[in-house]
Amino acid sequence: MNRKKRNWMRAAGLGLSLTTAAAGLVPAAGLGTAAAATEEQAAVAAVSATTSETMSQQVYADAFAMTKIGEYRVGMASEDGGVAEIVKYNRDNGRFYVVNGSATPPSLDIVELKAGTMQLQRKLDVKQLAEAEAGFAFGDLTSVDINVAAKRVFVAVQAAGANDAGRVLELDYEGNLVKAYPAGKQPDMVKSTPDGRYVLTADEGEPRGGAGTPDPEGSVTIVDRSTGTSRQIGFGDASVIDDRVHIRGAVDGSGQIVGKGPKSKAATDLEPEYIALSKDGKTAYVSLQENNAVAELDIEAGRFTAVRGLGLKDLRLPANALDLDGKDKQYKPVTADAYGVYMPDGIASYEAGGRMYLVTANEGDATEWPGMTNASKVKSLKDKLAPGSAAAAFFGATKAYDDVEAMSDWGTDAIYLYGGRSFSIWDAAELKQVYDSGNAFEAITASRLPDYFNASNTNKKFDSRSTKKGPEPEDVRIGHVGERTLAFTGLERIGGVMAYDVTSPAEARFVSYVNTRDFSESGGENAMNTDSAPEGLEFIAAADSPTGQPLLLVAHEVSGTVALLQLETTRVELARQELALTAGEAAVQLEAKAVPGAGAPTVTALTYSSSRPDIASVDAAGKVKPLQAGSAVIRVVSADGYGVAELSVTVKAAAEPSVSPTPTPSATPTPTPTPGGGGGGVVPTSSPSVSPSPTPSPAAVQVSVSGGVASGVLEQAAGTDGFAEFGAAGLEQALERLSAAGAARRELELRAAAGSADAAGLRLTADAAARLAAAGLERVTLSAAGLASAEWSGEAFAAAVRAAGGGAWSLEAKGGSGAVSVTVIAAGKELRGADAAAVRLSLPYAPSTVEAKRPEAIVALDAAGRPIIRSSYRDGRLILAGSGSGSYRIAFEAAAYGDTAGKYMEAPAAFLTARGIVQGTAAGVFSPQRTLTRADLAVMLSRLAGADSGAGAAAGGSGFADVPRGAYYAPAVAWAAAEGIAGGTGGGRFEPLAPVTREQLAVMLSRFAGSAGWELPSVGASAFADAASISPFAREAVDVLAGAGIVSGRPGADGQARFAPQASATRGEAAAMLAMFVQASFL
Repeated sequence: MNRKKRNWMRAAGLGLSLTTAAAGLVPAAGLGTAAAATEEQAAVAAVSATTSETMSQQVYADAFAMTKIGEYRVGMASEDGGVAEIVKYNRDNGRFYVVNGSATPPSLDIVELKAGTMQLQRKLDVKQLAEAEAGFAFGDLTSVDINVAAKRVFVAVQAAGANDAGRVLELDYEGNLVKAYPAGKQPDMVKSTPDGRYVLTADEGEPRGGAGTPDPEGSVTIVDRSTGTSRQIGFGDASVIDDRVHIRGAVDGSGQIVGKGPKSKAATDLEPEYIALSKDGKTAYVSLQENNAVAELDIEAGRFTAVRGLGLKDLRLPANALDLDGKDKQYKPVTADAYGVYMPDGIASYEAGGRMYLVTANEGDATEWPGMTNASKVKSLKDKLAPGSAAAAFFGATKAYDDVEAMSDWGTDAIYLYGGRSFSIWDAAELKQVYDSGNAFEAITASRLPDYFNASNTNKKFDSRSTKKGPEPEDVRIGHVGERTLAFTGLERIGGVMAYDVTSPAEARFVSYVNTRDFSESGGENAMNTDSAPEGLEFIAAADSPTGQPLLLVAHEVSGTVALLQLETTRVELARQELALTAGEAAVQLEAKAVPGAGAPTVTALTYSSSRPDIASVDAAGKVKPLQAGSAVIRVVSADGYGVAELSVTVKAAAEPSVSPTPTPSATPTPTPTPGGGGGGVVPTSSPSVSPSPTPSPAAVQVSVSGGVASGVLEQAAGTDGFAEFGAAGLEQALERLSAAGAARRELELRAAAGSADAAGLRLTADAAARLAAAGLERVTLSAAGLASAEWSGEAFAAAVRAAGGGAWSLEAKGGSGAVSVTVIAAGKELRGADAAAVRLSLPYAPSTVEAKRPEAIVALDAAGRPIIRSSYRDGRLILAGSGSGSYRIAFEAAAYGDTAGKYMEAPAAFLTARGIVQGTAAGVFSPQRTLTRADLAVMLSRLAGADSGAGAAAGGSGFADVPRGAYYAPAVAWAAAEGIAGGTGGGRFEPLAPVTREQLAVMLSRFAGSAGWELPSVGASAFADAASISPFAREAVDVLAGAGIVSGRPGADGQARFAPQASATRGEAAAMLAMFVQASFL
């Protein structure tokens, strides 16, 4: 909430919420009927709704600590806030600039960044700077931005009149005024593009005069510094505004806003709050807090291309359960028949996987001006709810939630609350929610600060904010630490900062929470002497930090303090920063180590990579091999991804060897004829004979017999082109030897000896391929000198030869820089994707001591760094199913879940996590006893399939009435239904949040195997004591999976195994079955 609004309410003698009963509300159908569901309700994002357990029951462990190492005090405090609001760091001069709009006069403080007590360097009188322009009357200082490309500081200033244009002040680093530009009405935030050309302000345009007075237009000001001009971009184009954007309606006689308004009112009703930019700086994303929307602005064109509503948060879902009782003095989250309206304040942006994502702090904000408000309370609204609706039943049955603040202008079909008490991640292209933190902020603060849960920023009273927006997420910032991306969210009321790892947007996870507020007496009765009300955040990367560690500045607008936090993340230390080598010399071992931060788990493993592996390669142990002249950068990364160090390598060319000159042979004298002509003619000089290069002949096939299988290995040396060639004649001899062993089953490996240290290849002539296909072998293997081998069943190889239509086959493998490149060609065509479905690659690998203890965490990655799901380490080899030509790297992705240690699901959970199929419910937590939902299983199976299910969902949705388009699981459900893997439960419903029974799990796995073409082995049958209770539709699937060793029973009291078909499957059981299912399909 902005300072102007607080000051008006205090002057009017009002609290932060009006309780006037809404009048004239038109009854509507109840929430429980399909007809009553609004578009917003249909699009609620149930991202966290994957469990019947509330998030408050989870364990949130810090992955690293955030330690306060410095502090600056502006010298004043105010319960109205605005004392230390926005803070920005200037890496060019090592100073930060903090906005103090409540000072007299309002000032911009310039402070040197350092540990300990930080001192003011200069205080700028912004009022004086702004009023240097004749006729401009200063009103408020709201925001600051630093642009190192332009070497400028930009400040947003509001005019004294609410309907007068504000200003953008351009200053140099010392605070001298360079130029002033006109802005829109009430500029509340300033943001410059990375190149410094454009400067934007979010012009809020609030109706501060109240009902009956002019309502200024909201806009975004675009300053073009290249032309010295500015213009305001408004919201007059209704065609770009979608129907979910909230536009406030008319005011009744009591001053209450009682409905929604038309799009024709958007120009004055939409109120820009905060701005984030795309990576290229060409697009601005603008949060419209009161309108629950985000606008997309084409900066160069100067026009809004879209204004999209954010939809609603379904508070009926367990993962979204909130504490709404302000009088019970306990943390007691409830699933209420209500919706949260996100209404974000801060917004940030980042790129992941080539896509832009937005991060929002879902604060919520009531409209409260003289004679007009949409703030009410549940007790004033619940009698207006549609009779018979779920909301009427829930709220009508108790008075416990009567004081909860609610919105009066969203309709009578449900109760709508301000904010989400969370942060969210959205795909910027369509504003589709991919993650929401659910009720985690309340759960974490309740756990960490049990005596002060939901206290406000001006008191320490337990539950004082439970009825009104809870912890109130305010600002959000993105920071890049090593190879990880973090999102920081400030909690305006109880205080502190939440940190989440958002590297994978849909799989964001909590990593740390710190609250530097002093709740003891020394903190002051109204929290005036401590860090209270974080308003602005500023991330400082390790490269720009004076301590060498990532830092976070937190500006507290009530206490007037700026806290300097240090992220105690892992760092990587190198013994040297540069390396000079000569091409061709021996590899050099790097001296590197991972140093864990305070409070962080010990991390020792490192990974190495080279920017130019053709110049200087580096292996998994950190040995750098100089190959040719040039420069490269070796990058060293800690296993947790937070620590990164780089080393520059210069390789010079090897000296040319001195060559002795080739002596010129003396000429042989030409013999002269013997005088007299008698017989002695010219004696001819004979030419030397040249021996032809011999074609390598194959060694005799080596045959061994074991278990009724005759296994043969035919090895061939490489020719001059580096390939070993196998012809029909040599192959025929090998097949005869193999048949002579007398075994009923036969298999043959054709092995190429090394052509060089890191390359090998073999070629199979067309005749040899045809002969091999007709040999009736059980298995055919092509092997390239210990670098890679490709294997087929005999039937699959024969089918592949027939499909290729004749022609030579070849396999080539090249190693280097920790990767293996494999090329498999059949009759001139590379085998990739579906063409390689029958191929099983094998890559030799020697794990480290640590890796050998966790083989399930060893995984193959493709050229894009994606895990190959059907890859598994066995007996010194990593086996990859359905993989042909491509570049492969082997990684160790060991997830450590404290609640699976020593249990049957420990290895399966780690196996699936390493392959991106499942993830923990929090840092270091898997929650194996939690019930698995139908939605979760659909998501897991779609990941197993590598399904691009988003396209199908976008085209037509899931087809189920209870699967919202915005739900994270909607694409997976649509995919599962289209593939015939999962159907509905009747009546057009899928029941995504219902638990999966054990027999349903078996059926869906069996159907998946059929859809994916996975063959499961038959190793026996399991007899279950309760087999008769298995539903008919599931019996065949249970038999198949039991026969493959994938499912087993639960032990009964009588010692007999029971399948328990109707029992809900847990995450632990599902992990065990899925991991076994994947491996059984190809091992």
